[in-house]
Amino acid sequence: MTTSRARITAAAGCLLGIGVAFAAAVPASAATATCEARNTTSSSVHTLTEDSSETCYRVQARAERYYSSGAHETAYGPSGSVNSTVYATPGVSLSAYAGRAQPVSSGPWDSYVSFTTTSTTKTFSVTV
Repeated sequence: MTTSRARITAAAGCLLGIGVAFAAAVPASAATATCEARNTTSSSVHTLTEDSSETCYRVQARAERYYSSGAHETAYGPSGSVNSTVYATPGVSLSAYAGRAQPVSSGPWDSYVSFTTTSTTKTFSVTV
């Protein structure tokens, strides 16, 4: 019986140690920065614009360009401080609209978020 208790005590101590180590790895000063951006979309233009009540540091649009031959490619708009646009050319259509934002200059970009309607506001957030 003593052996069993020792194993249980050692296992509990190990789990406690893991929890303490994980808590120490997360900085106490971590904060979340957010901003909002809205898309305007058609079959030939996809634009991501920061919401007027929020200030994103940068935004970037992304869409799939589909050619009449059946080929397609992922197209990225330039990262901009106010908006970003992906354009299609004659004979090319756009689909699979997405965008990402960098809420603050000192933080990372948020992941790409898909837009399924022509005018939707999304919130982007990162830990800084």
